[in-house]
Amino acid sequence: IGTLGVALDAVTIVGAETVNDRLDDKTIEIGLGIHGEAGLKQSPLLSADDMAKEMITTIRNYGRTVKADDGSNNVVPLFDKGDELCVLVNNLGGTSNFEMSILANSCVKFLEDSTTFGCKVTRLLVGSYMTSFDMHGASVTILNLSGASEELVTLLDAPCDAPAWITCDVWKSGESRTSGTERPEVVVAETGKESVNLPPVTLENF
Repeated sequence: IGTLGVALDAVTIVGAETVNDRLDDKTIEIGLGIHGEAGLKQSPLLSADDMAKEMITTIRNYGRTVKADDGSNNVVPLFDKGDELCVLVNNLGGTSNFEMSILANSCVKFLEDSTTFGCKVTRLLVGSYMTSFDMHGASVTILNLSGASEELVTLLDAPCDAPAWITCDVWKSGESRTSGTERPEVVVAETGKESVNLPPVTLENF
């Protein structure tokens, strides 16, 4: 499992004597800590697609540790082409649902693109799972389900009554992805009726 966050603005620390204003309107920070700690690097503002690419590539390259036959530990990429993944896109506090949906879509597109990784995002979770007051940003967490135990997958899919634990999409083998079905545009026909003109409202002694 690997995770990385990106912020467009630092968090407001309650009771702090100074304001963390190191990020201007055109700068983001990749890997920024949830309490405002310095991240991996700063970057000019990126599109959602480029932001998803940056975070996912960094997570994958950071890798995971596996034991070799001789007992030594080797670092390998977190996932390979065609792997089955669970992706969690977390709102760090001050990001709108609209922005979160755009970023989640960018993450899924990049991971499932046959020209990049061709993975299968079978579990997608999008919401406010761990926030940092008003931090404008998001984090992406990737769990590789290829080779995972049946128990782990069962627990991941188990019903949960925690209010913040929201499963956005579950895509199992042989099924069509619910969120992959494009919804037709709803066109409202003009009725030809004239608009109603209401008299102005006046308030006495206001």
